[in-house]
Amino acid sequence: MRESTFEKQDMDVYLCIDGGGTKTNVTISGRSRDTPDEVQILGKGTNQSSNYTGMQITQSYHEDGTTMDFEAQPELKTALKPAPFTKIWAGLSGMDGRSDYDILYKHLSHLFGLPSTDQVTLKLTNDCDLLSSQIQLIHSQSDRPCKGGIVMIAGTGSIATAFRFDSSSILQSLGRIGGHGYLLGDHGSAYYVGLITIQEILSFFDRRHLSSSSSPITTTTTTTTAQLSLIDHINLYNQLISTSSLITPILNHFKIDKLDDLMSKIYMNTNDQARKIAISSISRIVMEAAFNEKQQDKFALQILERTAIKLSELVYEMILIYNLNPEGLVLCLGGGMWSIYPGFKELVLGIMKNQFDVSWGWVSIVDLPDRIGAISLASSS
Repeated sequence: MRESTFEKQDMDVYLCIDGGGTKTNVTISGRSRDTPDEVQILGKGTNQSSNYTGMQITQSYHEDGTTMDFEAQPELKTALKPAPFTKIWAGLSGMDGRSDYDILYKHLSHLFGLPSTDQVTLKLTNDCDLLSSQIQLIHSQSDRPCKGGIVMIAGTGSIATAFRFDSSSILQSLGRIGGHGYLLGDHGSAYYVGLITIQEILSFFDRRHLSSSSSPITTTTTTTTAQLSLIDHINLYNQLISTSSLITPILNHFKIDKLDDLMSKIYMNTNDQARKIAISSISRIVMEAAFNEKQQDKFALQILERTAIKLSELVYEMILIYNLNPEGLVLCLGGGMWSIYPGFKELVLGIMKNQFDVSWGWVSIVDLPDRIGAISLASSS
């Protein structure tokens, strides 16, 4: 058996994987056995999405059981023996239930040359759990009591998980809301921003085809509440979109010349992952327009306000379910939506405060969950 470089250096090495819907980040940390209090970052890397629900996984049923074949990843069939890591933490999006856990644990343990019965070296969780390390850090350093926290990821997808410290100051997961994927949920995510932006533009385009008039729709004394709500929505978005700066950059994003081609362009892409990323990427265009200091785009801002409400509802539902007091909690924010423009965080926190009367003890944006996870692994071993 070949001795690893780390073994020669008498060093314990830790690997943390943050597998998101758009990209995968990894960090390797190390701790010398001679100076165990010093944690070093030894390396980091980035690759494409590792959400296994988007990979080409085929399931074959046989009389003697079920076998899983990672067709898109033939390199998984050859294990790396031995992997030089003392502990590994893989936080992967799409890892939602026991069946997901069993599938992924089998292949990851094989990849790292670990026995499938080893539940100590390899820790496998949803990517949301990686951010809980920040809650533990604040709990250990704050001069105020920290009771736990809520991790909210708003990236390509969206999910929230609640955590609480038990009587032994061990952080326990209470449960999660969201994480249902772009087909069933992901409200408040980058995908959601792109989706409702496209929907509103296509609806506006349809209305312009049906009517040459640009005048607002009028109401009468017999207009019902439901009718009034729809009329207000149509009038608002007709005005916002007609003066919006978003149309041209979105056409450029999809490499088309006119709105007539937008829907067909989206459906022509039969690769689900590529189509999801193309729609999610519109969030950057929307944020740039909404937070433009010279000329704020009101249509873009309206889209982000709707998005912020969805995220606030996600968290507030968690607060109600578990009877949490947010003033004693950390709100940990992860995912690309928070790192693009700081104004989005302020928008969400403002809606939480003004519409849901929620104020937090601490608010922390975690840009590199894999780094925090790698440090946490090394520090707690």
